[in-house]
Amino acid sequence: MDQILHDLLKTNDPPSNDIIQLIRGILSEPRRQLEVVKADIQRLEEIQANLEATIHRYDPILSPVRRIPPDILSTIFMYCLPMDRNPDMRASECPMLLTRVCSAWRSLALSFPRLWTQIHIPYLHLSTIPPRFLWEDAPIQDDVDFGQSSAPASQLIETLRRRCEGVQEWLTRSGECALKISIYYHTQFSCNRDTYGWSKDSTTSIFLLAAIMPFASRFRELELDSPDNIYSIFETALSSCILTNLEKLKVSLKDPYIKYNNLSLPQNLFGDAPSLRCVSMNRLPDKNINSLRTNTSWRNLTSLSIFFGCTQHQVMILLERCPNLHRAHFRIVDDNASSFAEFANDVILPNLKYLWIIEERISNRPGDDMVYNGLYKYIHAPRLQYLQCRGSRELEPSAASLELFLKRSTQLAQIGWVQM
Repeated sequence: MDQILHDLLKTNDPPSNDIIQLIRGILSEPRRQLEVVKADIQRLEEIQANLEATIHRYDPILSPVRRIPPDILSTIFMYCLPMDRNPDMRASECPMLLTRVCSAWRSLALSFPRLWTQIHIPYLHLSTIPPRFLWEDAPIQDDVDFGQSSAPASQLIETLRRRCEGVQEWLTRSGECALKISIYYHTQFSCNRDTYGWSKDSTTSIFLLAAIMPFASRFRELELDSPDNIYSIFETALSSCILTNLEKLKVSLKDPYIKYNNLSLPQNLFGDAPSLRCVSMNRLPDKNINSLRTNTSWRNLTSLSIFFGCTQHQVMILLERCPNLHRAHFRIVDDNASSFAEFANDVILPNLKYLWIIEERISNRPGDDMVYNGLYKYIHAPRLQYLQCRGSRELEPSAASLELFLKRSTQLAQIGWVQM
């Protein structure tokens, strides 16, 4: 019989009735046992599910993160902050995100001052964007007649007022810690200057000033990216403050409409900032640099970068006022032979180690080469280690013009000239 069953397994021949009855008898007991096993498995799966549910319910109580001491957890919170920029106030980004995890984390985050010492503030101004294009999700159009806009700006003003309230609450949480603040004014619209002129009501900027000025004495790093008129408002306010902790100032001015000579800016560029060491500006806000008020902030600077808008005469004045510089970076885009000739004194920079100068010729007046070469003649930097110059071929300093400079810079290890 076993041989018959074995042969049937190898073919598709139909089984006889006797074979069918035999097979049914053979399978009856295994099928009964299989049903028993399935029932046992189902029962065990139900037990497993109940056990897993119990574990899942209570296991979080044993989570290691619950047992992390608050001081260690707060340190971990610090590493959650962006490393390459200041955090903003979005709920999806730390530190605000940490306040939305649980009540314990929220309480710890809100009570940890160091977590709130940095902030990036994106901002708007009525003078730069027409009201009807101020809603967050509104499409930006290139062919818009901004002068026809008649929509009210009340929604913008209310939104910015609330944002400023949030900024003030944020900074209040920082306790007595030093602050790192960056402010960015959006100017993505090319508005008609006559209709939305720069003399527009500065209500929104006053909101922001009211929010941050009570904390001015704790500013450690301040970055402002704005049009000139907004900078003027901030500079006026800061010039009356004692910026005790301010160490680093970065200003990026952007204004496609106003000519520098038409500006009427405050003359105290840095305010009273005894700790200020590093200043970076994309250009000077006023060409009449001689009228800037001299104070101790200039003498304390160790790093100064002016990336656009300097004349050689301005560079020499700045270097003279900053004798303790370690690093200096200037971009010269114009020169005036007569004004530079008036500067006859050597500028002694005993601590200067790194000097970058980018020179661009605007005119081809007789004697320009001599004037440009004279820039190096008056700089005395005995500890200079690195000199990098960039300019056109006709502005390349001659060996004679650099001879005195190189003799004075006995520690110079690297010098480079890059033709533009």
